[in-house]
Amino acid sequence: MLNKPEYLVVDTSAFIQNAQIQDMGRNILSIQEVINEITSKRQLRRLVVLPYDLKVTNVFPENISFITEFSKKTGDYPSLSATDIKVMALVYQLEKQHVGTDHLKTTPAHNRVVSLKPPQLSAADPVGFFKGDEEKETNKKDTADSTIVVDSSGGTTEDKSIVEKEVETGEKEESELSAGDVE
Repeated sequence: MLNKPEYLVVDTSAFIQNAQIQDMGRNILSIQEVINEITSKRQLRRLVVLPYDLKVTNVFPENISFITEFSKKTGDYPSLSATDIKVMALVYQLEKQHVGTDHLKTTPAHNRVVSLKPPQLSAADPVGFFKGDEEKETNKKDTADSTIVVDSSGGTTEDKSIVEKEVETGEKEESELSAGDVE
């Protein structure tokens, strides 16, 4: 049998799916916000009779701040809930306490943040209404600037896409790139 990790941090989905996590780690930890997300009576009954000890742990504010800032740099921040950030902060906190942080990155590998330029809309083009085939060419032209395809190197493959990139000083520089400008 594989060695169990010393600590296993659990999110809500493990409880919702009734995962047998007692076989996956020696110490099972979570945060109060995860427990609060469980609303089904059946899942709450299961939570009361867990076949292991669940340790509900507090996360230090400095670890929450670190994860929040890191997720902003990667562009993940808008898609994360406060509970998600706290769960990741708990993992970071345990790593910091028991292993250290020398082996962890303090800045993300890809430091580009891509923002989409919204298509220009007018009162004559209400959202959600189909105008017919004669408008397809116009709509293609309007949406060409709003679509950005980023490859693994961080370059774009669409024409005239707006890209914000963070310069080493931490300031943002905005430039307009064409497909030929990509390295």
